[in-house]
Amino acid sequence: MGSTGGDAMNRTASRATRRGAPGRRVAVAYAILAAAIAVIAVIGTALQPSYGSLPPEGGVSVLDLRSAPTPTGWSLDLGAVFAPGVPGSCLSFQSGALSPTLELVSATVPITSSTQENALCSPGTSEVEGRLAAIDPRTGHPQWLRSLGGDLNTTVSSLVWHRSAASGDIVVGVNGSRGAFLVDLDGRTGRLIDSAQVDSPDAAINFAVEGNLVLSAEPDAGGALEVYELRDARHLSKKIWSKQLTSSAQPQLLPDRLIVPLSPGTVSVDGRTGRETPWASDLTGIEGARVVDGGILGVTIPQGVGLGSFVELLDADGKSVWQVPALAVSSLESSRSCITMTSVTSKLTCIAPKTGDERWSVDFTGLTDGTPEGSTTDDIATIGPVKTGDTTLRIVTLDGATGATRATAVIPRGSDVVAESIATGFALDASTARGRSSLTAFDLSSGRTLWSISAGTIQHWGARFVEIDATGVAYELVDGRADPSHDMLGG
Repeated sequence: MGSTGGDAMNRTASRATRRGAPGRRVAVAYAILAAAIAVIAVIGTALQPSYGSLPPEGGVSVLDLRSAPTPTGWSLDLGAVFAPGVPGSCLSFQSGALSPTLELVSATVPITSSTQENALCSPGTSEVEGRLAAIDPRTGHPQWLRSLGGDLNTTVSSLVWHRSAASGDIVVGVNGSRGAFLVDLDGRTGRLIDSAQVDSPDAAINFAVEGNLVLSAEPDAGGALEVYELRDARHLSKKIWSKQLTSSAQPQLLPDRLIVPLSPGTVSVDGRTGRETPWASDLTGIEGARVVDGGILGVTIPQGVGLGSFVELLDADGKSVWQVPALAVSSLESSRSCITMTSVTSKLTCIAPKTGDERWSVDFTGLTDGTPEGSTTDDIATIGPVKTGDTTLRIVTLDGATGATRATAVIPRGSDVVAESIATGFALDASTARGRSSLTAFDLSSGRTLWSISAGTIQHWGARFVEIDATGVAYELVDGRADPSHDMLGG
């Protein structure tokens, strides 16, 4: 019996050991549950979309239209603004950003082959092409209207404008019945600050603005030489500096000076006095030169057998900030986090803008794209290879810190990525058939197409998109899921 009792006790102890104590069973269960939650959390985090948190590019927080928008926001009759009494269908409208809260709009009268339509549109449109209107894209309300034809006592045939980021002014080149002019307007109020007649129509078309400086170029009759003239935007009648250069010369305009390649040497022209002084580098030895953050970026190609080329950044005085050995550079672009360099060796390299250090390099075939307005990341957008007959483009987004692919979106060929909100990219094709535009939206984290619409003329105004219909009425496009009765005007 002793033996029987002992066996019973052993079996009981064995079952207790297998089952474990009640407290231990609870602890093990909690451990398993915690591990399961951790796994789910990791998977959930990996599946969560990743969007940017940087300040929006250009200072514009673009509205996040996640469903196909409809023209149910504010509306504005542009025909009535530019040519009261003239059918809006007679006019074509162009726009550009003055600031995050002002869009500058101009109008033209396209020539048609229809005698009846020309007869309908001609009366009352003689002053249309000299008018500029600044419109608040948040409300659709015109803030000011300027008639340059009236100001200059001329019938305007064309105008070109550039904005000064330093002052907020607009410099407008005007060609008309009384000659060519440069005009400086206050971008906030439309007030005319100064104007001057220039020698040729080219000077009112071929000009650039940096800071308060205006540089114009007038080719001679043969096209081999060009006359360059430097002015202060607020004193346009006074030429600060003027010189005839070969057409191959490429002067670089900085906010306070002009860098001019001569033969031999390069000079810096003081933006206040026009005085020339020697520049520390030779601009004639730099290919693809462009202004980047107050300096000049380009590819330096030394003269001599066996000498390699460099991507080089020069400061405003012409002193080298950094240089990077480079082989067969095919493009240079500036983005938030990188100066991107592509080469014929099928590489895309990210160079740190301040130091010239190589951050990363990846295999690459295609084109780099600029940073869209509203972007909140330091990602780099690229366009994949395009073949004859392709009807779409692949937009591949690379992580600005590592070069790793973050997302791939497919958009219609002919489209440009013109804006980004925090979560959505917008690709606009304004050149589709029958005078219509297409707008496509895609998710910035996954690249998935969200929606695509075809409408009249679609334009990007500040934080919004606007459709201009065939009658010249502009409508704000708002999220299709939104209640049209709610206030879309304030943001």
